Amino acid sequence: MTLAPRPAAAAPALPYRPYLSALLGQARGRWRNATAANRLAQAVEAALPLIGAVPPGVGPRTASVPLPAVRHGGLWITTMTYRQVTTPAWAVAVGGAAAPQDISEHLVVIACKGDRTAICGSDTSIYGALHRAMRPDFDILSHADMEAAFVGAEAKAIWMSGVHARTAVKPTAKTLMGEALEYALDPLGDQTFYFSAMRSRVAFPIGGAVQEKVIGVAPGQGRVWVGRPSDWTAFVTELEAVMDHAAAPGRARSVLFDALARTVPFAGVGPPESVAVAPPDLFSEAEVEPNARETAVRWAYEVGLVCTPTGPLGLTLAATWQGLPLGDLAIDIVPGGDKHELDGRWLTTPRHATPAIAAEQDAMREDALRLVLEKTWLRIYFDTGEVLAGGRLFRPRFRDALFVYTPRDFTGYDVDVEKPVHTKTYPLVRAIAGLDANGNRDTSLFAWVVERMFLDARGVPYGWLASDDGSMEFADFVHIDDVNNIVTLVHVKAANATGPRHVSVSAFEVVVSQAIKNLRHLDHVHLHEALHRGQKKKIARAVWRDGVRQINRAGIIRAALGLPSGYTKRLVVLQPQLTEAERLDCENKVATPKRLDTKARLDTLLNGARLTAMAVEAEFETCTAL
Repeated sequence: MTLAPRPAAAAPALPYRPYLSALLGQARGRWRNATAANRLAQAVEAALPLIGAVPPGVGPRTASVPLPAVRHGGLWITTMTYRQVTTPAWAVAVGGAAAPQDISEHLVVIACKGDRTAICGSDTSIYGALHRAMRPDFDILSHADMEAAFVGAEAKAIWMSGVHARTAVKPTAKTLMGEALEYALDPLGDQTFYFSAMRSRVAFPIGGAVQEKVIGVAPGQGRVWVGRPSDWTAFVTELEAVMDHAAAPGRARSVLFDALARTVPFAGVGPPESVAVAPPDLFSEAEVEPNARETAVRWAYEVGLVCTPTGPLGLTLAATWQGLPLGDLAIDIVPGGDKHELDGRWLTTPRHATPAIAAEQDAMREDALRLVLEKTWLRIYFDTGEVLAGGRLFRPRFRDALFVYTPRDFTGYDVDVEKPVHTKTYPLVRAIAGLDANGNRDTSLFAWVVERMFLDARGVPYGWLASDDGSMEFADFVHIDDVNNIVTLVHVKAANATGPRHVSVSAFEVVVSQAIKNLRHLDHVHLHEALHRGQKKKIARAVWRDGVRQINRAGIIRAALGLPSGYTKRLVVLQPQLTEAERLDCENKVATPKRLDTKARLDTLLNGARLTAMAVEAEFETCTAL
């Protein structure tokens, strides 16, 4: 069948309102615009009746003939509909009566602009098969291009899959939901996870204006989803914007998620060692066809697989299902540029004497080829430590994760002096941010906290500030911003007084430990109790409101008790031992090997403290000195 393009005049809007979920690709060779859309439509039309025809309960799809491509906006578009008949998983045919059937009507929209293509289907479970049907004339967009275009900031959801060895103490997959998940990632524990899909905020031009939208993307599958536009015209406009955004040159991928596992080339990889079946987590996006959830459970938890390597890129699996032999499955790994493929064939196919059981064996073997291999559910572990997961090769290794420091300016203050000189007759409460016991202006770090740490845009102090220095202290200072509802605990430690201020772990260990042990006081009830309990201590008179000294803690106690639910919690370790110049020398690898190693250990210590603070919904901060 040959479809001739219509004239270039824009077509009227269609009576459709599709969900914008697209499989993005690129045409090879001479295919462009209308010819590309028509060629792709032929491939889709031919593939639809074959998708899902083998598993029990899935009937053929009956597709309409695609119309020749016409221009809608800046896109050349053709559409087709198809009917799908399935038997519900709960239905059983009894006697001669047929089981109930579900009948679904689906829409496929094929759009092209130049050599860029998009397939939008109301049933996204067909995308995997359509990817295969597109070859050899079309490719899906590469993982790198999809990630660079559609992974932004403020991630709302991340589906992650682990590439570590299976263990009882660590999940094999997890899903995170939140407001800005790039800050919620564990820079240590999440290094053995990669993200298979993500929803994040992406800015791109739509209809002549830059808009921010929460976009979902599965980079390894060439998939992106946005939502359901208001009508056909809005759908065409947004789809064209998505395709243009994917095609924009010179875009770098986001570094916000570099804590996650990274791919490696196949060079130097040893033979396969073991395997596991890990179905995709993205079931909420209908990633698999109907009834495949049960198939996923079978292969993930009920099938036994014994791996025998047959070469550096080959293996044979002896498969059993609940003690029932399925046979020997030979698998060849075919390395590719962006994604590695798995080719498989059954070497042996034992059949049970009972016809019904033999049919189950046949169905399971077909599932192995159609789902486990073609959909890259199979995870392969190599004896050199690499893991092939989702068609990509990873090498799980601990990487030093940089801690993000906040530069602070301590000009005019002594970073090696924690608190002012004081005596029993001239107590600390009198000396802080005033004159010390020797009659000199206080230039200690305590004074810096009072005078410089909590300033608004005009340089004016704001909020309640109190010191709790002394035995059984919960922090050196507590600050309550009762306008923005933020509580900050500050733990202060002076830098080393002698020698150059090189990076040091020991300078942080005690103060970080003290800060973590007192995290409970970020809870406003515990904070109120601690402030109230210490009212009779001398240090209880070290209280400021908007930079003005108060006579007691009464005001800050009321502020602690009056904090609303959902207030922000911050934990700050003020230790200016690490200078900004030293941090840069270490991170640019120009410091000595000993200092580089010390910086890596310090980052690990502080990242661990940050994770502990995150467990109580608190931000953790420490500084470098400018």
